Amino acid sequence: MAPSTMMIVGGMQLSLLAVVAATSPTLYGLELIKNSPAVPGLVRVDGATGKVTAVGPALQPLAATGDLAAVDTKREMYYYLGDTESGTTLVGVGLKNGSVACAATVPQLREIGFVGFGQSLNFDATADELILSGVITTKNNVSRHLVLRAPGGGCGGFTSVGEFGDADLIPMLHASAFDPVERRLFIELATSKTTFAIGVVSLVDGTLKKVDIEDATDGDFLVGMKYDPTTKTLVGLATSADQASLAMVQLAPLTGKWSTRRVPTNLPILMGNEGSVSALDASRGALWVVLAASTTSQDYHLAQIDVATGTVANEPPPPLGKVGLGLLLNLVFKNET
Repeated sequence: MAPSTMMIVGGMQLSLLAVVAATSPTLYGLELIKNSPAVPGLVRVDGATGKVTAVGPALQPLAATGDLAAVDTKREMYYYLGDTESGTTLVGVGLKNGSVACAATVPQLREIGFVGFGQSLNFDATADELILSGVITTKNNVSRHLVLRAPGGGCGGFTSVGEFGDADLIPMLHASAFDPVERRLFIELATSKTTFAIGVVSLVDGTLKKVDIEDATDGDFLVGMKYDPTTKTLVGLATSADQASLAMVQLAPLTGKWSTRRVPTNLPILMGNEGSVSALDASRGALWVVLAASTTSQDYHLAQIDVATGTVANEPPPPLGKVGLGLLLNLVFKNET
């Protein structure tokens, strides 16, 4: 379960940012429009053709823009995390015109070196609340992982749900997922430098618990994991150590058991922070990711992975278009939390 080494930093073209999709094969996300400083813009992505269309003007550049994103479907608002001199910054953008609806720092949280590292961002449609988590440092200089909630429609008013220990040992980049049915947040934690757990947070009653994860073998790790309600597992993709093959990785969050299946494809390289830029359409059992033939390729493809079979459903995946530099910063379906 080695941590990801690909990160998004303002002024550096290291990976994709984030994306949100609707009930049809249409996705929304942020693309890096220009660099130095990094300027993102809201885009619409056609899941069938890979065509990318700008929605509104380019956004105000932040010091960095992360690949965490969530959608408030009631208000048609796209949320993402960025970074300013004041620290972690939450931004809300209108899906219809791409304009900024709100922006505010989250003073309770800090990053571990990079925006979004050790953090999570989701929207609980049932309670009409934003759910965000990340690292805090107490007055006694002890690090904890704090879970926050805030009313939908804005960028503030956060209150604490609870917290986990072991925050300094968080092993993965953006490893969290949300179950909108039972309203549970899953966060990957480290219980030591070599052992790991899933933190399970109930947004219904506020209870928190840890489930130990069994020892991982090669390929058993999750970055940008999603919760699949059909299999009741946390699911993601992973490129093999030799970069020759792609695997679908699933983790049972209540038992800590792994399962891994090879995904047949000639595009084995998982782009976008090694998988944190992804979107799950739970109604179709489809995981959307960005793939490439090699680590040096600039030709990205939008692939739809069938979770039930572990195969590429839209073979061959269409090329991913662009309106700026072609670097998507984040990826989410409109109906995905």
